[in-house]
Amino acid sequence: MKRRSESRPAPPPQRAPEPAQDTDGSFKADFREIVVPANKWHYAFHGVVIAVALAYWIGSLIFLKASWAEIVMYRPGGDNQVWPVITALSHFNFGDPTDALNYGQGIGGFHAVILLPYAMAYAVFGAPGYMIADTILSWCSFVAAAMLFRRWGLSPLSSVVLSAGLGTLGLQAVLQKVSVAFSKLIGLFGLGIAEWDFPELINLSIGGKRLPRPFATEIFLMLILYFFVRQWQDRRAPTIKRGLAVGVLMGLLMQGDPYSFAALGLLGLIVLARTMSFQKWKVPWRFGAGALIGVTLVGWYFVVQLLGQNSDSAVRFGLAPYPRSNILPLPHYGPWLRLWLITCFVIVIRVLVHRRQMGPKPSGVISHRDSSGTVVTGVPAWTAILRVNTSLAFFALAMVTCAWLAQPVQLLLLGKGAQIYHYFLYTLPTFYSFAVILLLIRLFKVLHLSAQHAGETRPVWPRGVAGVLGGSSLALMLILGIEEPTDAIRHLGVSRRDGSPWIAFGDDYRPHFRALDKEFRENPVLKDTRTFAALCQEANFLLTAFHEKRAYLPDNGFTTLSDAELEHRLFEVAKIFQITPDAFGSMIQDWYTMNYWLGCAKYWCASDYKFAPDDDYPPQYLEAVRQMHRQSAFNLVLPKSEFTRLTAAYDAALARPSDTDQYPDAVIQSTLLKEQGITVDETLYREIYTNLVFSVYTKIPRP
Repeated sequence: MKRRSESRPAPPPQRAPEPAQDTDGSFKADFREIVVPANKWHYAFHGVVIAVALAYWIGSLIFLKASWAEIVMYRPGGDNQVWPVITALSHFNFGDPTDALNYGQGIGGFHAVILLPYAMAYAVFGAPGYMIADTILSWCSFVAAAMLFRRWGLSPLSSVVLSAGLGTLGLQAVLQKVSVAFSKLIGLFGLGIAEWDFPELINLSIGGKRLPRPFATEIFLMLILYFFVRQWQDRRAPTIKRGLAVGVLMGLLMQGDPYSFAALGLLGLIVLARTMSFQKWKVPWRFGAGALIGVTLVGWYFVVQLLGQNSDSAVRFGLAPYPRSNILPLPHYGPWLRLWLITCFVIVIRVLVHRRQMGPKPSGVISHRDSSGTVVTGVPAWTAILRVNTSLAFFALAMVTCAWLAQPVQLLLLGKGAQIYHYFLYTLPTFYSFAVILLLIRLFKVLHLSAQHAGETRPVWPRGVAGVLGGSSLALMLILGIEEPTDAIRHLGVSRRDGSPWIAFGDDYRPHFRALDKEFRENPVLKDTRTFAALCQEANFLLTAFHEKRAYLPDNGFTTLSDAELEHRLFEVAKIFQITPDAFGSMIQDWYTMNYWLGCAKYWCASDYKFAPDDDYPPQYLEAVRQMHRQSAFNLVLPKSEFTRLTAAYDAALARPSDTDQYPDAVIQSTLLKEQGITVDETLYREIYTNLVFSVYTKIPRP
């Protein structure tokens, strides 16, 4: 006999809050699902990411007769000026990382906190620590991406496949080849693939080995997007724990990629405003308190850096004033085209969802679990599933809009910025790429739901076919992923393939760079030297990072010295090389000299900012700037007044005696300078080693 309570009809299902996604679970559950997958063969995708991360290091050890120092110097990704900083941090030196006379003094303006994992690995393992740190961060990036894609609606398998494709850079390589073919097509119309012409709408600007951005910072970016999208779909008030997590991640991102930090700051405000609208505009004080605690925990030293670093150092990094009265949006029509394309994508998804909502409702049993864990069935579940697609489509639009607005908002609020071209060339393309992935996922969900409603069943692959497809995808990722490491191993020119005079040596450069490294490791005279001077940035980074030497003429980017002291050092090095006043005038107008030895980004000259007024530049340079694309990166021009001041100061330096006791123990000269008749002062130095590219001189002891 049934009890009365059992005979009552079940209550009708309640309409659920807007669901978070197609999955439920906490951060811990999402993390465990990726790291400890139910299907053990998913570990193969973890393995291929790790294999690609190790490919360059293992390949270099097998195929090259090179030291660990050289292998690190040629690590794919460029920007090897951070290697000396990492070495300094491994000694807990947060001051000047390389200077011969002021090592460890002052407060360095470099990315100290972000580079600490590499510094710790170097402190424990030496140069092989780079390989270990690379592998760990590659795997962490893979996991963060898989968690994000899982939260966006992909299955566990699809999430790890897509994440592995991005983590190995294999997917980007395929799309890049498609983009190259497309560029040839649009070339028929006089266009080129560039942000200022026709942007790379097909390629994905995600991933890369450059330190600290994006290799380290993109992990924080993806995790912040993970928490933001959870909050976007959750009508409940955000907790203090979520605030703490977001605060820590934002504090870390701020110190390595301030441009993405600005864009995510705007996105965070939109997410919170949306949540508050569901909470009768109650301010999320707990979330705010947690975020403040998190930012403070990881960002306090960044504040110390901003307040304590030499003001000249900030200017050399590119910090410049921008008038608030002149709103400076992202230039050219590439950003508008990206925003327009995402908007059209969102409209398509919204129209498809609307048609499904207006059409016949499903007759079968449909269930859905919302963000609070409540299961709804029937029509409410159908409606909730459809609403997920619209909601996440608008989240993608918000992402791109915030990246598009970040630059003008920052300049309006602060009245200053540093190297703002990053917004144009990197931040917007990255956010656009993530938005495209999200919109493709949701478009597939809408179409798949429609197919299910029409009675179609998902095809089930035979086990053998599925295995072949899975194995083929892994092999393809591995082959495409090792292309860049293979190229770096085989490369014989300069490690940084930018505007360096050393590229003139071509394939002769690396073998003789290797010989220079070996000489400093094995020659007892050179091993005993402590300080050096070189007008070659790669020799500078090699010796300061891996030979424990100190630079008499340090790289301008990260030193704590004032401009006046750096100019004095340049004068003295020019005197050592016996450079004439005319030759010195030509040298200081060279882009390479300005970038590394005279101001770094100080003498910026572009449409958005010039170091000096227009009348302080030769007319031909102003005309060249007008012909350039707006917000061109690192166009350095020495103003006439600065040229006059520096040449006069050098003449005065030539006329007065120098304190030769402070001169470096060794001097490295290029054969390029020898060919120009520039020679080292033989009354102070004698040649001890030479090869096709480098000559090394040591200081003659005073009697």
